[in-house]
Amino acid sequence: MKIFIYGDSNTWGYFPTVDHYSGNDSKTKRHEMDVIWWNSLKDYELIVDGNIGRSSKNDHPYYENKNAIKTISKDLENVSEVDLAIIMLGTNDCKKVYGNTPSIITNNLSEIIDIIKAKLNSKILVICPPLIMPSEKTEVVYNDGTSMIRELEKEYQKLASEKGYYYISATPCEVGIDGEHLTEKGHKLLGELVKKKVEEIVKE
Repeated sequence: MKIFIYGDSNTWGYFPTVDHYSGNDSKTKRHEMDVIWWNSLKDYELIVDGNIGRSSKNDHPYYENKNAIKTISKDLENVSEVDLAIIMLGTNDCKKVYGNTPSIITNNLSEIIDIIKAKLNSKILVICPPLIMPSEKTEVVYNDGTSMIRELEKEYQKLASEKGYYYISATPCEVGIDGEHLTEKGHKLLGELVKKKVEEIVKE
């Protein structure tokens, strides 16, 4: 099975910290590759595209190429013959600066998935991102991020059910000191959840 994985900093492997992102990935601390959740799928052929700060349909106030709806066609240029696409987006969409609601975020995600399906004709696995927990960082950036993700959880599950996509939630997975990025423990649990779901898909 060949799998395309598309997400934000929790797919890139961003290490939990209350320091602000500098815009320089090469100077940003990340988990070791074998810790990041998608490593649980190492027995499959993987194409991983994780982008720090990526949202579904919002222009980042400081950095370019973070708006998935604008970049997805280019992101898919060299991707083909994929059996499964895994998408985990939504955390950055919850930021106060964008003013989104859970339903808006879900509609935006649906647009992205439509583009992915049109290009790849693959099965789709939607992952609701981890909870945004109260912290020094999240209380400034988000407006009740925990409730936003809980609502997204319902909306994403409904979308998946209506469209025939596979679905899991990363909300049980532990986030670190910054309240939004997965710890090593969180990555391990998410990896287990994803691996189990992919194994179920393979057996169908």
